[in-house]
Amino acid sequence: MALSEDLSQRFLFDKTDIRGDIVQIRSAYRDLVANHDYPPVVQRLLGEFVVAGLLLASTIKFKGRLILQVRSQGQVPLLMVEVSHTDTFRGIARVHEEVSSDEFAVLFESGNLVVTVDPEQGERYQSLVPLNGADLAQCLMHYFVQSEQLQTWLLLTCDDIGAAGFLLQQLPKQLEKSDKSRASRWEHIRILGESLKTEELRTLSVEQILTRLYHGESVRLMAEKSVAFACTCSRQRMASALVSLGDSELNELFEDRAEVELTCEFCNQEFAFTRADLSPSLAP
Repeated sequence: MALSEDLSQRFLFDKTDIRGDIVQIRSAYRDLVANHDYPPVVQRLLGEFVVAGLLLASTIKFKGRLILQVRSQGQVPLLMVEVSHTDTFRGIARVHEEVSSDEFAVLFESGNLVVTVDPEQGERYQSLVPLNGADLAQCLMHYFVQSEQLQTWLLLTCDDIGAAGFLLQQLPKQLEKSDKSRASRWEHIRILGESLKTEELRTLSVEQILTRLYHGESVRLMAEKSVAFACTCSRQRMASALVSLGDSELNELFEDRAEVELTCEFCNQEFAFTRADLSPSLAP
C-alpha cells in the first residue's frame, strides 16, 4: 500500500467518547530540516515537536496559530514550532556548539514548554508545561490531565526519514453515561494503542495501523488532511521589521553599506534592501 508523504487523519470509535489522530510527515520533515545544520538528535526533537503541535492543534477549533516554544538552560536553549489551522508548520532550534547528549532532561535542562494559541480573532492564551518527563509525549500527557482534565495518550517518533505521532483522547461525557464504563473503555483502547511500535507508526499507513490495533472495534476514519512545511516570511514583513527601527537606526545601518541583508531563521531565505526600499509606507 502506497503511503502518503504528509498527512493528518482523525478517527472516532463508534458509540464511545474516544477520538484519535495520526500525523505522519516525510517530505515536509525533509523540508523542515534541509536548510539547517542541526545535529541528528536535534532534528529528531524538532520532528517530534512538529507532529505534537499538529496533534494538539487538531484537538481545538480555532483559526490562527498554535505555538510550542521551549526555553531551557540545557544544550538546546531554544526550540520553537508554529502550526497553522491550515495544517502548515515551521520550526527552529538553537543549540550550543556541542550537543553531547540524547537525554531529554539534559537537552532541555531547567526548561519549560509554553503552549500558545494565537487566534486570528480574539485574545491569545498560553499554558505552561513543565518539562519534567522522560520525553515530550510524557510531558504533554501530564499537561492534558492537569489542565484539560482529559485522559490523553501520545506516541511521538522521528528518524532520518520522517516523523509521526499518534494521539488518543477521551472526549467529554456524551455517548457513555457510566463513569465505570467510560474508564473501562478508555483503558482498553489505550492499552491496545500502547502495543504500537514506533517503527510501525512511521512506516505503516493509517489504515494498516488501525487494523493492526483495533480490528475488533468499530472505527470511523475521517477525511485525510494534507500537511506541509510553509514559512510565513516575506519581503514585506522583513521590510516592516527594518522600518520599525526608526530613521535614526536605519541611517546608521546604511552608513557604510549600500544594502542590508536579512535572513529568515526558519527557512534561510535571504532578503536584501537598500535605504530607498524602506519607505515609510512599509511601516507596520
